[in-house]
Amino acid sequence: MLSGLYRKWMVAWETSLTTRDENRVVRPLEWGFDWLEDFIAAAGLGEAVERAQRDPAAAEPAMLALNQAIVHNSDAFFGYEPPTDFRLEERAPQLFPTNVRPETIERDAELKRLASEGRLKPAQFLRFTSPVRTPYPENDLANARWYPASEEAMRGKPRQAMIVMPQWNADAFSHNALCSLFNRFGASAQQTISRYSPPCGN
Repeated sequence: MLSGLYRKWMVAWETSLTTRDENRVVRPLEWGFDWLEDFIAAAGLGEAVERAQRDPAAAEPAMLALNQAIVHNSDAFFGYEPPTDFRLEERAPQLFPTNVRPETIERDAELKRLASEGRLKPAQFLRFTSPVRTPYPENDLANARWYPASEEAMRGKPRQAMIVMPQWNADAFSHNALCSLFNRFGASAQQTISRYSPPCGN
């Protein structure tokens, strides 16, 4: 019974989030082959992908073949050279709103004003160059923010940490709040951030 009520609540909540903004744009499906160009060439699937780009009906078979190649060569696909340019930077957090509602725009402007006046507490961010290259160079600069749980919250519990991944329905400060919530339960959290996906970063 409890799980059924929770499911109904989640469906209602997600529906309200996805329908409250009127600036959503429905776009045609993009298969994302341009994000995998290096691997496509190495897997010998260049011709199949070129055919898919000319003929939409050939896109699904090409993606299935690409997925099979990834499964069979997972070490090559997921392997990488660890970054070496890790650095800590201190700057004012930013909201990076995901909607254009007046109250959100006002909050974003207020935070920027406080930051420009030096009245917004700076935060420490870890930055490094991602080993994965994308069609968008600004996306290749990775960011992370660490939220350590207090010793008191961790007392008597196993040491644990989690990574909070960006998602499109929340601005950066919402992710901050989620990390702080995990801290209260004794779990440290790391918020990962992408510059190309500003809703997830601050």
